[in-house]
Amino acid sequence: AMDPLFADWDTLDLRLFHRSPVIDQGDNGAVPVDLLTDLDGDARRRDGTSDNTGTVDLGADEARDLSEYPVVHVDQAATGADDGSSWTDAYRSLEAAFAESETLSTFWLAEGRYVPSDLGDRHQSLQMPNGVLLFGGFDPANGADSLATRDPETHRTVLTGDLFGNDHLGMLDDNAEVIIVSGAPAEVDGVTVTGARSMAMHELRSALVMQDESHLWLRNSRFTHNFSYIGAASLTGQYSVVPIIEDCLFEDNESNEMPGGVYLAIVGTGARIAHTTFRRNYGDY
Repeated sequence: AMDPLFADWDTLDLRLFHRSPVIDQGDNGAVPVDLLTDLDGDARRRDGTSDNTGTVDLGADEARDLSEYPVVHVDQAATGADDGSSWTDAYRSLEAAFAESETLSTFWLAEGRYVPSDLGDRHQSLQMPNGVLLFGGFDPANGADSLATRDPETHRTVLTGDLFGNDHLGMLDDNAEVIIVSGAPAEVDGVTVTGARSMAMHELRSALVMQDESHLWLRNSRFTHNFSYIGAASLTGQYSVVPIIEDCLFEDNESNEMPGGVYLAIVGTGARIAHTTFRRNYGDY
């Protein structure tokens, strides 16, 4: 069956993710003439596919355009109120930003270094809320006021397992095991994920772990120098996952008992990997 991509099925948040396949798939003729709004009070007929036709979506809620998602700013160098409302008042911690934000939000990440635990707990990971999008590569000093102004190659947003900044000294055993767990659904674009290190022998671990039965759009990102004893070092998804991976780089990752790059056990319809480079990844599988 087709997954409608609700914002958060676990909490019965029936709003649609902006990539939902049921947008504009309803029948306007089946909607009572006096039913003008959806469950949230938004217009019942909206043009969700930019075809200049207001067609009802399937379900109780009409999808909102990505431009209507609230923007949460994150900048490790910010000095303001630490509430995410602007670059001046951006969250300094991605961990705090995730903990205090809602579904159907867009996270803009400034260049810099972000860790999964502000307290140095290597067993803790960043938990993306369901139904959110994460965009890296912003430079707040140069008018970062739209997605078009970011440059992930020049302004690197690094999600790192190097909790104490000591990897260059060869001290790797205190690194985070898992850096980030994706939401369901979720989108990640323009980040570097590096430095995850797991020696767990009985659980699959990766730098990025997909939730079961989830969709993940992963674009313009790189995974490098991650290690896992069991599980692909970079990305692991086990049950009914649908990853769409495009324009990414997986390089110099290593696993003791799985592929060094990506391990997908059971994938759903629509999963694909395109325009992506795998280089010098090692694993015994």
